[in-house]
Amino acid sequence: MGYGGGFAVEYFIVDNLSLGGSFQYNSFKFKLTDEEKARKQEIEEEIDMLEAEIAQTPESVYKEYLKQQVAELKGLEGSLKIKSITLQGKYYLPTEGKFVPYLMWGLGEYAATNGHSETKMGIHLGMGGEYFKTQRVGCIIEGAYHIVFTEEESIKYFDLKAGLIFYLGGK
Repeated sequence: MGYGGGFAVEYFIVDNLSLGGSFQYNSFKFKLTDEEKARKQEIEEEIDMLEAEIAQTPESVYKEYLKQQVAELKGLEGSLKIKSITLQGKYYLPTEGKFVPYLMWGLGEYAATNGHSETKMGIHLGMGGEYFKTQRVGCIIEGAYHIVFTEEESIKYFDLKAGLIFYLGGK
């Protein structure tokens, strides 16, 4: 579980199809297993030793290496922050009334941070719906499944969003 926020813009190419971009920030916490908790204790002891060594080391490449090791060790703490910038498309299903469901897909760059930062390509697929209060203002709810391609195991997560939408141009 976590929290997040963001914004998106889109442009309708035809009546039911739009292209756009989005920026999102998500933060997740996860529980550690007993084995991971024991390893975390060892890591905290390693960090303490490394930080003591860093304090006594003059500025050098070695000191930067030690700082990097500390950052990597701290990355095993049980939290993950993801910032994404994506290009996306939406297909709005033809319907009557104020509620309009849609399908969406996207491709972009995801920066994942859990002690150290790594930027990788990813995709998302999802669906949602808009409910129009007026012709220019509405509410949205959508869910998307994200896959971030990393060297090891891909990062996968589902997000559920709710928000407001404002139409600035023709629709």
